[in-house]
Amino acid sequence: MKAYKPFKYSELKSIAILLFIIVLIQACSSTKYIPDYQAIVKKVTIDSVDAKFEEQAYNYVQKDIRPSSSFSINVPLYNLFNTKDGRYKTTDIKPFGTPPAILDSTLVEISRNQIQKFLNGKGYFQAKVTADIKVKDKKAEVKFKAQPGPASYINKLSDSIATAYIKTVYHTQKPSFTHLHEGMQYDSDSLSYEREQINRVMKENGYFYFLRPYVNFDVIETADVKKVDLRLNITNPPTGDHQQYYIGNTHMLIAPGPDGFPDSTRKLLSKDTLNGIIYTDLSKRYRRNPIVRYDFLKQGELYDIRNENLTYDRLYELNVFKNVRVEYFRRDSTSKKINPIILLTPQKVMSNRVEGEVPFNGGTVGFT
Repeated sequence: MKAYKPFKYSELKSIAILLFIIVLIQACSSTKYIPDYQAIVKKVTIDSVDAKFEEQAYNYVQKDIRPSSSFSINVPLYNLFNTKDGRYKTTDIKPFGTPPAILDSTLVEISRNQIQKFLNGKGYFQAKVTADIKVKDKKAEVKFKAQPGPASYINKLSDSIATAYIKTVYHTQKPSFTHLHEGMQYDSDSLSYEREQINRVMKENGYFYFLRPYVNFDVIETADVKKVDLRLNITNPPTGDHQQYYIGNTHMLIAPGPDGFPDSTRKLLSKDTLNGIIYTDLSKRYRRNPIVRYDFLKQGELYDIRNENLTYDRLYELNVFKNVRVEYFRRDSTSKKINPIILLTPQKVMSNRVEGEVPFNGGTVGFT
């Protein structure tokens, strides 16, 4: 005799059909839950934007006024669980689905302004964007219309770099990363990318204190409205030329336990230096050699952020530390040596780390 009922596909099918009908009914009635002075955005369009930029431009429409897809069940689900007495709830909101896109003129204006800035950043310096809103039966349609004007292209590239060796490093490394070239359409994203890459290259060549704000660009108008000259500037700090820094002694410091470091840590530091590393294990749990072999910030070497990142990665991969932090200090303001402090916080004994990822827009949860 069977101790369970046989699975009936017809029962599951009936439940699915019933749920679909309920959701469909809710989908058709969103407007009845809002006051007469509100409207639900059913359609957003962007007109007169180059086809290659349409999708990117739409990303600048504020999410709260973007209508859901016609085939999405998010709004119907929200209606099903978050309405009461013919109105949307204002308290005790259930985390199911997403609310409908309620028309908000402030968000429309923000979107219009952001789309216009986006077009300016793509070389349409004369671009103007207007917004038109049509409302009928508490349903709204928002239309953004662009007047982009002519696109501008880079006529001439030049640079002004204050520190001579930085100029050499930049021009040596530039072919491997740059997106900028004469004749291309002006693109502010390419300028941002150039700035990021310059910052990376400087940090790989000893310039520990180099910062992104030292890199900026001048856009210079020409007689031709469709052409601009572009000048890269890498400025110096107030103290003079940028300086390269070398690695001094490294402190590797392990906390007593998962709760971190006590206030008295400084008094407990070891004073013994071996191969440029001062190792202090306050937990008394780890042997020196298996830990220090993953310090890639070697005494006497030029600072290179890649070695810092490699140190982070290898120490985390040991799976015995829940937190790894690298800090630096100089013994005096004139020294060209920076001394790393690698702070390691142990995991609980016999514990396993669980890393979770929750992409809210996808509705899935993953663990590793």
